[in-house]
Amino acid sequence: MPSAEVRSASVKRKLSHYKQLTSQLSKRKIMSNKVVLHYVPDYDAGKAEAGFGPELFAGRPDRYRPALAQLAAAIAAVSCDRVGRPGEARYLAPALAEDLQMQDISLYSYNRCAYDKTKVKTEKLGRNQQAFAFSLSHRLMQGENEEFELILITLRGTETVSESLIHDFWGTVGNLRAENWHGYPTYRPFVLFAKKVLTGLSRYLKRYEKNWQGRKLKYLIIGYSLGGAAAQLISARLTDFGQTVFAYTFGSLNALTEDGRNRYPNIWNIFNAYDSYGPEGFGALGFRPAGGRRTMYHKFGHVLVFRRDYTKVFPRWAAVKNHRMPGYYHAVKAINAGLRKSSSYRSDKRSFA
Repeated sequence: MPSAEVRSASVKRKLSHYKQLTSQLSKRKIMSNKVVLHYVPDYDAGKAEAGFGPELFAGRPDRYRPALAQLAAAIAAVSCDRVGRPGEARYLAPALAEDLQMQDISLYSYNRCAYDKTKVKTEKLGRNQQAFAFSLSHRLMQGENEEFELILITLRGTETVSESLIHDFWGTVGNLRAENWHGYPTYRPFVLFAKKVLTGLSRYLKRYEKNWQGRKLKYLIIGYSLGGAAAQLISARLTDFGQTVFAYTFGSLNALTEDGRNRYPNIWNIFNAYDSYGPEGFGALGFRPAGGRRTMYHKFGHVLVFRRDYTKVFPRWAAVKNHRMPGYYHAVKAINAGLRKSSSYRSDKRSFA
């Protein structure tokens, strides 16, 4: 019969093994978390699926990450309000609070949001209560080898008349290009949007970062259409300030007046060659904002191009069929499923490598 010391040592080994096993299972659960996000169902079923865990942010942000791109596309889709009802955050608020479990959620220019005010804070910056809408939130991420605070920034696309005038008219006919942004000429309306977000971010960090116990920060910046242009400028600024930034844009307007792909490889712009605001599109009301009539490469970072004409896939969509965010989500999902080499989905190999 084993002695008491032997039995005690055996029990300790079993307890130690049990703790290691439960710890591994716990981490595995965190790292395999799947989320289902819901967006405006006007164009399709209105449901996006993606993984969400700390492993998506391990390593270098200048490497294309299919799973992170799919998550970003899903979040970009829910950031869009129902057509004709801007400022509600009807899908964004519950996605951030319930599905993604983000904390200290602040919505800017979503003044019609009726979601639980104990979970979501609506804030004001500037006079216009609906133009240039974005959100800020954070969440502790615990991986196998590190823990960090994830700062999520979402910038939605055009949904108001004033926004349309700013980027459709001023960005094309008015030809306002007087701003210099980190050595590149850019469009003043997009700079205004970027500065608004940076002001909100500065206040947000001062308010909450004391609670993060000095943890490392990592940023996930997501922009669609108009928001994509500003997202590029914000990502460039934070990157130059030494921050770790993962940036993904979809159907982004051209933020620059010249090619900026040799800078900021941590920014990934995903673009449909048939996009209504690209060289083959017609824009809104006849306008092609921010140089879209000439090129789709006047952007910071990589430009990943696929070709998909949604006029043949979603006949019920409105005039800007190839610009809708659900189409971008479906494209990213298909690319991730291995359709990159098909004739329908082609990447720009010069920037995809």
